[in-house]
Amino acid sequence: MHFERELGIFWESRLQDLVLSHEGLITLANWIYIWCHWPVIVGVGL
Repeated sequence: MHFERELGIFWESRLQDLVLSHEGLITLANWIYIWCHWPVIVGVGL
């Protein structure tokens, strides 16, 4: 994180604060994770 701060690209905490303040964005992120991430994991595993 120190390196990212020096480069001026440490924006993850601000993005998380934005998303965590809206229930709909949390739900959307969860659905994207479930429907996009897990099929890739299963496919690679097979």
